[in-house]
Amino acid sequence: MKKLLLVAAFGAAGLVSASQENIKKVDVSFSSKTEIVGGFCTITIYRNNADGSQSVVRQLTSYESSEEACQGRAASIAGQLAIGISPSNVN
Repeated sequence: MKKLLLVAAFGAAGLVSASQENIKKVDVSFSSKTEIVGGFCTITIYRNNADGSQSVVRQLTSYESSEEACQGRAASIAGQLAIGISPSNVN
């Protein structure tokens, strides 16, 4: 009986603390910088922070056929990050 009462007390305390939790939605935006030299495209993806600063999230280099292809790939990666795909899984 004591164990049941203890479990019920912890359960009630957990429900009360869960209902008081404030979850703030944070808007996260990303930007990119591309540089193409000799067909090699270097893409740097930045997270735009609330204070106006930027943090590097990912940098990668690949061979692309044109500057437009390089910029398209950068936009694709930034879009994938914006919808929540982990930076380690973005190609």
